[in-house]
Amino acid sequence: MPEKTLNALAEHGDFEHTLPTHARYYEDVLSKFTSAGIDIDALALQLQDEGAKSFIKSWNELLKAIEAKGKTLKSSLS
Repeated sequence: MPEKTLNALAEHGDFEHTLPTHARYYEDVLSKFTSAGIDIDALALQLQDEGAKSFIKSWNELLKAIEAKGKTLKSSLS
């Protein structure tokens, strides 16, 4: 989870109310989406694609930050 999201959750999250654990609730929700004309399969693919792209972007940023810090440390030791 991105740090910004984690911080927002910590500041504003409601941990007293969790999602129901019974599958019937979710089947009803998805049925309502379908009835409203939402293509659940297309939505799922879009969310997976966007999530993967976001992860890749964050991963690449992390690698660049590690590389930059490594160069800084290496130059300070020289």
